[in-house]
Amino acid sequence: MTARGPTDGVAPQPYAELTTRERQVLAGVADGLSAREIALQLGIAAKTVVHHKERLRSKLRIARTAGLIRYALERQYLSLQVTSGNS
Repeated sequence: MTARGPTDGVAPQPYAELTTRERQVLAGVADGLSAREIALQLGIAAKTVVHHKERLRSKLRIARTAGLIRYALERQYLSLQVTSGNS
């Protein structure tokens, strides 16, 4: 018999624990945007985006940005809805 932790065998849903801003940053990362590009879209500092990415990696237990991209793509958590100046 293996230990299952504090839950009754139900896997935790880490995405549900993310803040709205963390979800927005995750979508930007999945869209291939840099921290600066995400920051411009969200109206926050690039350093704040970096902080959100660190928290995402911690909460989701993912070591690298590539892992965040994979996580978002596999679950279809996409799009920051980047708008162009032509609309």
